[in-house]
Amino acid sequence: MTVDPVMWIVIGVIAVIVIIALIALVTRSNNRRKLTEAAELRRDAQQRERALDREHAVAREQEHRAGAAEQEARAKAAEAEKLRADADRHRDALEEQKRDVSKMERTADELDPRRRAAAPDDHGRAPANGAHGRGVDGGRE
Repeated sequence: MTVDPVMWIVIGVIAVIVIIALIALVTRSNNRRKLTEAAELRRDAQQRERALDREHAVAREQEHRAGAAEQEARAKAAEAEKLRADADRHRDALEEQKRDVSKMERTADELDPRRRAAAPDDHGRAPANGAHGRGVDGGRE
C-alpha cells in the first residue's frame, strides 16, 4: 500500500492545523491568566490608592490641627506678653506710689514738732532739752 502524495499533504495540513490549534489554546490560556492577573493587580492598586487617599486626608487633618495649635500658641504668647507688660506697668506705678508715700511720711516727720523734738541730732544724741520721747504737750496725748 502506497500512500498517495496528496494524502501526505492532507495529513501534513491536518497536523499543521492541530499544531496551530494547540498553540492558539495555549496562547489563549496564557492571555486569560495574564488578564486575570492584571485585573487582580488593578484591584489591589485601587485599594491601595484608596487607603493612601485616606492616609493623606488624615495627614492633612493633622497639619490643620497643628497649624491651629501653633496659631493658638502664638495668641497665648501674645496674651502672656501683654499681661507681663501690664504687670510691669502696674508694678512700676506701685513703686512710684510707694516712693510718694515714703516722701509724704518724711515730709510729715519733718513738719511734726513732736517728731523733731524726739529725733536724735546728727550725732545720734537725744535733744538737750529733755523732751526725749515726749511731744510739745509734755507727753500727754
